[in-house]
Amino acid sequence: MLDTTQFDARAVARTLWNEGFAFYNFDERLVTTARAHLQTFLQRRMDRGDADAWSFIRPGEEQDLPDLGLSQFDGTEDDPLSGSKKDCKALFHDDCSLRTRLDDRGVILCNLDHEFLRHNAILLDAINQKAYEIALTLDSLYGLRCAAEILYCQYRASAFSTTLLRSLFYPAMSESSGAQAHIDRSWNTNHLGDLGGKLEAKLGRQWENISPPAGQAVSFFGVKSLWVTRGQKRPLLHRSTTRPGEERFANVHFSHVRLPCGYQVTSPKRAVQHFQTNVKPAMEAGTYDTASAR
Repeated sequence: MLDTTQFDARAVARTLWNEGFAFYNFDERLVTTARAHLQTFLQRRMDRGDADAWSFIRPGEEQDLPDLGLSQFDGTEDDPLSGSKKDCKALFHDDCSLRTRLDDRGVILCNLDHEFLRHNAILLDAINQKAYEIALTLDSLYGLRCAAEILYCQYRASAFSTTLLRSLFYPAMSESSGAQAHIDRSWNTNHLGDLGGKLEAKLGRQWENISPPAGQAVSFFGVKSLWVTRGQKRPLLHRSTTRPGEERFANVHFSHVRLPCGYQVTSPKRAVQHFQTNVKPAMEAGTYDTASAR
């Protein structure tokens, strides 16, 4: 039986730095419990017809794109959040501000809703801790000085820089589905809870399956790694696929930092272009101001 209690942050940090992604043990009980509550939550929203009450747009972000709480796609429109094609799916985004926003909106929670949020928070806190330990070790090994900022973004809401947990569900369809090839706008992504389908990364010229098995998570770099590592590391190009007739569940944890000079990553593609054009030359010339306007 896989021992999910052991976690060697130093080994994970070194592998992440050298390979661009790294697997680590994670308590599968937290995943399966949260997944079961997600299933009943989605069914409850359908039965009650109140899904819109659980959908939020965070202040300072895209004003026409719900990016917190529940987002559902019926297969007739693209999902700009994950770079996917027209797929049928449900996404639930949880962060440090969601419960306050639900209270402020006056959403009436039943006992099962409270249980769903409680187990989601337990899962989010557990991944937050792993992400922070990895960051602390990366700081120690490579002098990144990012862990304090990562901790800040886990427990404070800030436009385009709030750490969140995405829980996703693809129902079984007659055609294949999944997120198209993309990079994340995070500093670091932690992916776990895969059930059905697969997660693939572009490694060299090949697409390789990096789906974490039960009891493990996989950690890899997002686009903000360009700033944090001063261009030494690149974000991982990845995609997900789900076969016809196959359901898919997964949990994706986007770990964030706020970038210097208040720059906001609204699009990973534009962020790469901005870094290459404006930031990298200044870093190489020694004129880049690393003091953040925070």
